[in-house]
Amino acid sequence: MVRAILGRPIPIIAAVNGAAYAVGCANWRLACDFIYAAEHSRFALTEVTGCGWNADLNPRRGRTPSERNHSHRQALHGCAGLQWGLVNRVLSMTDLLPEALSTAEVIARNAPISVRQAKQAIARGLNMSLSDGLVFETEAYYRTFYRTIPTEDRREGITSFNEKRSPIFRGK
Repeated sequence: MVRAILGRPIPIIAAVNGAAYAVGCANWRLACDFIYAAEHSRFALTEVTGCGWNADLNPRRGRTPSERNHSHRQALHGCAGLQWGLVNRVLSMTDLLPEALSTAEVIARNAPISVRQAKQAIARGLNMSLSDGLVFETEAYYRTFYRTIPTEDRREGITSFNEKRSPIFRGK
C-alpha cells in the first residue's frame, strides 16, 4: 500500500483524527506529503519492527527526535507529534478537514504537469546530492515548459497571466 501511495504523481494529504499507531504511524508518515492532525490525535510506534519503519529512517523526511526514540511505546499527542516531526500541522478537530481540503484546493489550482514534476523532483531530490538534485530539478523544469513543443498548460498560464485572469489548466 505504501509503495502504491508513494507512486502517486499527485501530493497525498492525510487528516489524522484519532489514533495512528504502529504501521498507521510509521507508514502513513512515510507515504504522505502532508499530514495534518487534530489536537486530540495520538501517535505511537507500538512495535519496534513496524513495516516500513526502517525505510522511514532515511533522508526523505529528515532526522527527527522520533528516530532516536523509535523503540518506545509511549503515545504522543498531536502537538508532540508536530514537535517530533510526525505531522506538518496540528489543528482543532473542526478545522482539520477544512484545512486539509484547503491545501488540496491550492495544489489543484496549479498545472497538473507542474505538480507532478515538482513532486517527482522533491521525492528524488531528497535522496540525491545537492548538485545532482539541482540537475534533476532543471530537467523537470524543461520537461514542464519545453518538452518538444510548449504544453497547452504552459500557454494557458502565460495567456491567463497576460489577461489578468485565473488559469484553467487541463493537464496537457
